[in-house]
Amino acid sequence: MIPGFCPKACNNNPDNMVYGSKQYKLSSNICRSAIHSGVIEESGGPFYLNIDFLMYKKDVLEKTDGSDNSGVTSSDFFISK
Repeated sequence: MIPGFCPKACNNNPDNMVYGSKQYKLSSNICRSAIHSGVIEESGGPFYLNIDFLMYKKDVLEKTDGSDNSGVTSSDFFISK
């Protein structure tokens, strides 16, 4: 696990995109994803990042839904399965 810290105003920029719910796309903003998942509050704070590497077949796509949670809206994304 990798320790991290998000500043107080990390949720103020909606251009920092979040993709997915529970499982997030690697390009998602880390701090907004931590808020969305409920790991930290909008006021920021420390967290631990756990990265899992998943292998999928290239020719099959599965949709990972976005959602609204903790004041952050995440977008859908597709992963190969």
